[in-house]
Amino acid sequence: MDTMILQGSTNKAKIFTHNIEENAIGQIIGMLNEPITKNTTVAIMPDVHYGKGSTVGTTIKLPDNRKDWKVCPNVVGIDIGCSMRAIRLDITDVDLEKLDEVVTKEIITGRKHLSKPLCNAKEIKALLSNLSFKLTNEQISQAIHSCGTLGGGNHYVELGKSQDQQYWLTVHSGSRTLGIAVATHHSNVALTQNSDVKNKKFSYLEGDLLQDYLNDLDIAQKFSTISRKIMLYKIAEKMNWKSLMNLNPCTITLILSKVLYEKALLQLNLESA
Repeated sequence: MDTMILQGSTNKAKIFTHNIEENAIGQIIGMLNEPITKNTTVAIMPDVHYGKGSTVGTTIKLPDNRKDWKVCPNVVGIDIGCSMRAIRLDITDVDLEKLDEVVTKEIITGRKHLSKPLCNAKEIKALLSNLSFKLTNEQISQAIHSCGTLGGGNHYVELGKSQDQQYWLTVHSGSRTLGIAVATHHSNVALTQNSDVKNKKFSYLEGDLLQDYLNDLDIAQKFSTISRKIMLYKIAEKMNWKSLMNLNPCTITLILSKVLYEKALLQLNLESA
């Protein structure tokens, strides 16, 4: 694989491609001039391109000593918990037209929210109560009504087939408005903390304030995991698909009738995070 090295005043970065925009190069070098990259290992993935807070494709290995950690919320970004989850299906063929109809009808995309929550609102409220800052009632409502929705950007639903001819249903999504709230709060806190940054957008958190941020990142990640499980269940249930993976009923709670919930326990296996 082609690689290149970019050097800043604080550190350097290995870029795993030569196909990179000039403005992305400038953005990376700007980051490499900042304290957040001191004593870290910076690698930029092949999907690199210019981003709002930081360059898309950025990865940073932090120092071994947690006391030396300096984490910039702007670099982490707003889509906290953006990742994929897949279940292996006990099917041999697929009605693609029906699948397209189910995903289009049942999975909310873009900026829209659910009119009626699919998650257990009490469970989500309990999770959000552990944040280091208080959400408004509107933000809590938005989180509850976005749990189980896809969002926009590069998020997707995919049905794939592995080399052993097993079908897999995959959802790629994030933490929706909750991630935005967490990122915005901690970015504002970071702006009040640092005097040694050259560019304020690279303001960072450390010490107790960083611990608060890490706590809230964990909560947003748990939220996004619940959201993906809901979408996987919803699609599989509507398609009458069974999963070959074990369901841990403690990891997902849905507002379902008793019959549907018992059916979920028997048929679906959305493994724990």
